[in-house]
Amino acid sequence: MTSWVESTVHSLLAFAGMNQWLVALFVAIAAFSEAIIVVGAFFPGTTAILAIAAAMGAANMPVWPLIIAGFLGASASDGLSYWIGYSHRTDLGSIWPFSRHPELIGKGQAFFDRYGTRSVFIARFLPGVRAIVPVSAGVAGLKPYEFYVANLSSAAVWAVSHIGGSALLGQALHKSALHKAHGWLTLAGIAIVLGLAVTLFRPTATSRPPGGTG
Repeated sequence: MTSWVESTVHSLLAFAGMNQWLVALFVAIAAFSEAIIVVGAFFPGTTAILAIAAAMGAANMPVWPLIIAGFLGASASDGLSYWIGYSHRTDLGSIWPFSRHPELIGKGQAFFDRYGTRSVFIARFLPGVRAIVPVSAGVAGLKPYEFYVANLSSAAVWAVSHIGGSALLGQALHKSALHKAHGWLTLAGIAIVLGLAVTLFRPTATSRPPGGTG
């Protein structure tokens, strides 16, 4: 069983090494999809991205294409959400999914009212409100240049810290005694730990009430 798993992992890494831009495309799509309302609730994009980045780092493969892809996907997704909110400021409540879940508008508006323009940057790192705040910023009439400054800067920080950080973690574990004994276990452990971290952090992002001081 161990040899089969190791063989499978090596095969996947070999495929990734020969198709790095295909992997980067998947990362871009994952980053884009997770920041879209409803879709992001069912697609664990960040978990998949971090696991891929860690695996690429463990295999000593270039990670900069993933960082660029993550930046492009994340910034494009929030940009689209902002445009929807900005273009439908008066009738957003009649558009799905807001017509079925009007509480989403209130939730995002409360976060935006609390932090203002900073909410666009902060929400990038909070899965619970990430997909809602850009729409709310558009509804609130946040000026496009203010939104895109916050959007692009937060996407850059997110891509470098999350994807680059995961790759460094993978490289560190690659050199550990654990990797020398069971390489496949190291990669699986990375995916599990990162997945649990993202999953456990998700409710934390929405646990604080919108009122009070930050």
